[in-house]
Amino acid sequence: MADKPHTLRGRTDAHESHTVRLAVNAVKAGDHQAFGALVALFDRRIFNLCVAVLKQPERAEEIAQDAFVKAYANIARYDPARPFYPWMATIAVRLAQTELRKRQREREKNEDYHAEQSLEPHLTGETPLSTLLANEQATTVWDMVSALPAAQRTATYLFYRDDMTLAETALALGVTEGTVKTLLFRARAKLREQLSETSEERETQ
Repeated sequence: MADKPHTLRGRTDAHESHTVRLAVNAVKAGDHQAFGALVALFDRRIFNLCVAVLKQPERAEEIAQDAFVKAYANIARYDPARPFYPWMATIAVRLAQTELRKRQREREKNEDYHAEQSLEPHLTGETPLSTLLANEQATTVWDMVSALPAAQRTATYLFYRDDMTLAETALALGVTEGTVKTLLFRARAKLREQLSETSEERETQ
């Protein structure tokens, strides 16, 4: 796959890395209040990620808070040699996935709900669509992303908006890199279809 358009999202810059390192070391040394620096640094991004997965801001806020609580409880497991955000995002996504599974079980009790069968296409190289996805100002495209099935939606947000690698996205989702490729392929195919339909509608007006 071709290189992704370069962005800074999902990556810790020097200042961010320094803040994370100081805060983590302080928490491990017993300064529990130091964790507040990590919350202040990442709370908005984690909340937005939870909203992207759950599509319910109120519940997303609760899940984001739970994610920070869990991160605090497991701070000793964090490897300071790695970026903090992907580690934090993995915790948040897995909690959000648990919430989605709970929601699905509740829905299945009330209606005959069947999950869509998985396909096995292969992810191709970068396209102009990926450039649009890398631009968070592409409001129309991101509105379409928000309507994708949960797994596709989450993979797209992590890979394109938060600039996480395939490996990091797979770890966050708890799936293989091949599954991430499939999710991204299906998401991009659906977005292309919708963009094409939107374009045709404009031409006929």
